Amino acid sequence: MPGNGVGIEDWEGRATEDRPRTVDENMPWVAFQGAETHAVAAWDGDALALLPAVRTSPWWNVPAPQVLRRAGRTFAFATRLFPRDVRGEIAVLYSFCRLADDIADADLPVDERLYALDRLEEGFARAVETGRDLLPAVELFARYAIPLRYVHEMFEGFRSDLRHSQPATFADLRTYCYRVASTVGLMLSRIWRVDDAGALARAEALGVAMQLTNIVRDVGEDRNRGRIYLPLEWLDRYGVSPSVLQTPDAPAVLVPVLEHAMQTADHHYRSGLEGVPLLPTFARFPVGLAAVLYRDIHTSVRANGYDVFNRRAHTTLPRKLWLTLRAWRHRRQPAALVALPADTISFT
Repeated sequence: MPGNGVGIEDWEGRATEDRPRTVDENMPWVAFQGAETHAVAAWDGDALALLPAVRTSPWWNVPAPQVLRRAGRTFAFATRLFPRDVRGEIAVLYSFCRLADDIADADLPVDERLYALDRLEEGFARAVETGRDLLPAVELFARYAIPLRYVHEMFEGFRSDLRHSQPATFADLRTYCYRVASTVGLMLSRIWRVDDAGALARAEALGVAMQLTNIVRDVGEDRNRGRIYLPLEWLDRYGVSPSVLQTPDAPAVLVPVLEHAMQTADHHYRSGLEGVPLLPTFARFPVGLAAVLYRDIHTSVRANGYDVFNRRAHTTLPRKLWLTLRAWRHRRQPAALVALPADTISFT
């Protein structure tokens, strides 16, 4: 594997030229029988588009690049630094994962959402195994021999949202984070021909870190859905009763718990960023930048006084640009980015 240094000429225009590019990322990503139909279907021929849970997603028949640009803004910002062909593959995979996530969050009875998830998972796996349908996401899995266990684990994570119970321990929460986030990084790693065990372990850690950031940011939103992801052992450690999360006192009493969650995430960010030099050259800076941008949501949480119930933490575009320049300056030591005192810098 080349050294840790990344030059603009390396990551801006260089892809893995040894693999053919035939995925049409502009095709509605699960279009059945051709892009012109805009009809989504399970890959065994049943009309998945007729399931209400699928139609609740605004992305069910939108070309993959648009889904990435409009639904995953922080992630999309970093993916602009990938070569165009690689970016298209990322968009296809993201779109597939996003639709499944939207089904889990749809405003419909649980049994309808579970049925739609089961149909999508079963049909997708059958298509990959039989090679019958050359749809964008299916073609990616077939071409790069991505293990279907990642899809099954991810869908199990989405199903656990619908049968939600507050995790008792961090180990329980980490399993959930692995299922809904780490699996995506592991799928991308396979697309990029990464099979080094150390690199895959770091990709798993980075997924856990990003999902922990999601959980901190979305505590209020998740509570309104009846979901609490902060482990009971964390609440107990800081003397917080689970019932207080339903009261106006929640923002004040949760401060040490949220800080603990963000520090736990930082530990995983450091571990994940240590794997950046093990990635193909074209992926190193964009992946490192995505981690830095996502981790910076912690800065916003703290700036908002830890009020994750009434204020949504986000990173502004000017700050993203500043963080991009900062990340470029420190690109030779990716893990050091988390240790730099970004939280003390005011930039709006």
